[in-house]
Amino acid sequence: MNKIIFQVILIVISVGLFFTVIDPMYRSDDPAKPGIEMIMKEIADYDTAIGNSDEFVREKNKLLEAKNALNQGDRDRLERLLPDYIDNIRLVIGINDIARPYGLVLKSLRFSGNTSNSNANSGEEREIAIGGNETIGSVTLGFSVSAKYEVFKQFLKSLESSLRLADVTNIAVRSTTGEVYDYDITIKTYWLR
Repeated sequence: MNKIIFQVILIVISVGLFFTVIDPMYRSDDPAKPGIEMIMKEIADYDTAIGNSDEFVREKNKLLEAKNALNQGDRDRLERLLPDYIDNIRLVIGINDIARPYGLVLKSLRFSGNTSNSNANSGEEREIAIGGNETIGSVTLGFSVSAKYEVFKQFLKSLESSLRLADVTNIAVRSTTGEVYDYDITIKTYWLR
């Protein structure tokens, strides 16, 4: 009889311990004292994050392989199309090189929207979101030239076919004496952040 009473007391104590200690410890939602359930959920979240980071590393390696597969000439052309930064001086030199064969001289240079890290560059920040995460910066360059209409059209065609990605956003025409006109041009060019 003592054995039966002792066994019943042990069962009652076990049930009491389960409901007062073990179950609260297992299901605790308190961040200061996380329960086993909460810890298991955190471990699952960490495992998911590790899996995502492994996927990211594979994607990064695949992109690096694609970049390294490009020959140097293609990389240089891509860099001219969409550079990593804007160098105002090189931008003006590039446009001046396009204008020079037509006897055009760039005048009244104006910049805005440039946020390159170069000390020579300044202006307000412009961002364009691409694909959600990537952004590109833009810089607006304004300048004036004087030319005959046919020469100006040829200059615009050369600007259009250059490797530099540039949008002509504004053209203002002022008449002068003779066949020569003053053209005030605004272009927008881009750079990869």
